[in-house]
Amino acid sequence: YKRSLSEEESDFLISHLLENLERESKAIELILENIRNGSASPSKLNLALKKIARDWSDDMTSTMRAGVISRLHEMGLVDRKKNGTQVSYFLTKQGEKTLSELKARSK
Repeated sequence: YKRSLSEEESDFLISHLLENLERESKAIELILENIRNGSASPSKLNLALKKIARDWSDDMTSTMRAGVISRLHEMGLVDRKKNGTQVSYFLTKQGEKTLSELKARSK
Protein backbone atom coordinates (compact mmCIF):
# COMPACT_ATOMS: atom_id res chain seq x y z
CA TYR A 1 0.00 0.00 0.00
CA LYS A 2 1.12 3.51 -0.73
CA ARG A 3 -0.86 4.95 2.18
CA SER A 4 -2.62 3.83 5.34
CA LEU A 5 -6.11 5.02 4.43
CA SER A 6 -7.82 5.26 1.08
CA GLU A 7 -9.09 8.66 -0.07
CA GLU A 8 -12.65 7.51 0.67
CA GLU A 9 -11.67 6.44 4.20
CA SER A 10 -9.87 9.74 4.74
CA ASP A 11 -12.90 11.72 3.55
CA PHE A 12 -15.14 9.76 5.93
CA LEU A 13 -12.77 10.28 8.87
CA ILE A 14 -12.32 14.00 8.26
CA SER A 15 -16.10 14.45 7.95
CA HIS A 16 -16.58 12.59 11.23
CA LEU A 17 -13.97 14.71 13.00
CA LEU A 18 -15.45 17.96 11.69
CA GLU A 19 -19.00 17.04 12.65
CA ASN A 20 -18.25 15.61 16.09
CA LEU A 21 -15.03 17.08 17.48
CA GLU A 22 -15.07 20.86 17.36
CA ARG A 23 -11.71 21.48 19.02
CA GLU A 24 -10.02 18.83 16.86
CA SER A 25 -11.48 20.35 13.69
CA LYS A 26 -10.22 23.81 14.73
CA ALA A 27 -6.76 22.34 15.31
CA ILE A 28 -6.85 20.60 11.92
CA GLU A 29 -7.83 23.78 10.09
CA LEU A 30 -5.26 25.85 11.98
CA ILE A 31 -2.45 23.40 11.29
CA LEU A 32 -3.32 22.98 7.60
CA GLU A 33 -3.54 26.74 7.15
CA ASN A 34 -0.25 27.38 8.93
CA ILE A 35 1.51 24.73 6.85
CA ARG A 36 0.13 26.29 3.68
CA ASN A 37 1.36 29.71 4.82
CA GLY A 38 4.89 28.46 5.50
CA SER A 39 4.79 27.93 9.26
CA ALA A 40 5.56 24.28 8.72
CA SER A 41 7.96 23.34 11.50
CA PRO A 42 6.92 21.68 14.78
CA SER A 43 7.87 24.75 16.83
CA LYS A 44 5.92 27.15 14.59
CA LEU A 45 2.89 24.86 14.65
CA ASN A 46 3.10 24.73 18.46
CA LEU A 47 2.96 28.54 18.56
CA ALA A 48 -0.07 28.51 16.29
CA LEU A 49 -1.86 25.92 18.44
CA LYS A 50 -1.29 28.04 21.54
CA LYS A 51 -3.64 30.61 19.98
CA ILE A 52 -6.62 28.25 20.33
CA ALA A 53 -5.45 26.40 23.44
CA ARG A 54 -3.90 28.90 25.81
CA ASP A 55 -4.56 26.61 28.76
CA TRP A 56 -2.28 23.85 27.40
CA SER A 57 1.23 23.44 28.76
CA ASP A 58 4.12 23.38 26.29
CA ASP A 59 4.36 19.59 26.63
CA MET A 60 0.64 19.16 26.04
CA THR A 61 0.79 21.43 23.00
CA SER A 62 3.64 19.37 21.52
CA THR A 63 1.77 16.14 22.19
CA MET A 64 -1.44 17.44 20.62
CA ARG A 65 0.42 18.83 17.58
CA ALA A 66 2.18 15.51 17.06
CA GLY A 67 -1.15 13.66 17.28
CA VAL A 68 -2.92 15.94 14.82
CA ILE A 69 0.02 15.83 12.39
CA SER A 70 0.09 12.03 12.61
CA ARG A 71 -3.63 11.80 11.87
CA LEU A 72 -3.29 14.25 8.97
CA HIS A 73 -0.40 12.20 7.60
CA GLU A 74 -2.38 8.95 7.90
CA MET A 75 -5.28 10.59 6.06
CA GLY A 76 -2.94 11.73 3.29
CA LEU A 77 -3.40 15.45 3.93
CA VAL A 78 0.19 16.29 4.87
CA ASP A 79 3.59 14.85 4.23
CA ARG A 80 6.95 15.37 5.90
CA LYS A 81 10.27 16.59 4.60
CA LYS A 82 13.40 15.91 6.67
CA ASN A 83 16.63 17.85 6.48
CA GLY A 84 19.03 16.28 8.96
CA THR A 85 17.29 16.47 12.33
CA GLN A 86 14.85 19.15 11.16
CA VAL A 87 11.40 18.27 9.87
CA SER A 88 8.92 20.41 8.01
CA TYR A 89 5.49 19.60 6.66
CA PHE A 90 3.73 20.33 3.41
CA LEU A 91 0.17 19.90 2.20
CA THR A 92 -0.69 17.22 -0.31
CA LYS A 93 -3.28 17.82 -3.04
CA GLN A 94 -5.87 16.24 -0.77
CA GLY A 95 -4.71 18.50 2.06
CA GLU A 96 -5.18 21.58 -0.12
CA LYS A 97 -8.65 20.35 -1.10
CA THR A 98 -9.60 19.67 2.51
CA LEU A 99 -8.38 23.08 3.67
CA SER A 100 -10.44 24.77 0.95
CA GLU A 101 -13.50 22.80 2.09
CA LEU A 102 -12.86 23.74 5.72
CA LYS A 103 -12.60 27.43 4.81
CA ALA A 104 -15.85 27.23 2.86
CA ARG A 105 -17.63 25.62 5.84
CA SER A 106 -16.46 28.26 8.29
CA LYS A 107 -17.83 31.17 6.24
